[in-house]
Amino acid sequence: MVAGTAEQKKLVIGGEACLWGEYVDATNLTPRLWPRASAVAERLWSDENVKDIGDAYTRLTKHRCRMLRRGIPAEPLFVGFCPEEYGGL
Repeated sequence: MVAGTAEQKKLVIGGEACLWGEYVDATNLTPRLWPRASAVAERLWSDENVKDIGDAYTRLTKHRCRMLRRGIPAEPLFVGFCPEEYGGL
């Protein structure tokens, strides 16, 4: 649970995701950033009662496949694959 009163929490209007590291450059920025930013968005946009990590993982995996279909080169979240990775199998 995040500290703060209900009144204080109503004043929060957004959040941010940061990406840094010695191995991030122009070749891997987009593939690495968007899956991670999507995980932050999942938490920020979900109701505070949404806490099932398995359900969130399923939504994020589907979103990664959607990004690939749209031409966004997104890194895998964990194990598994999207049909788009293999020519739409």
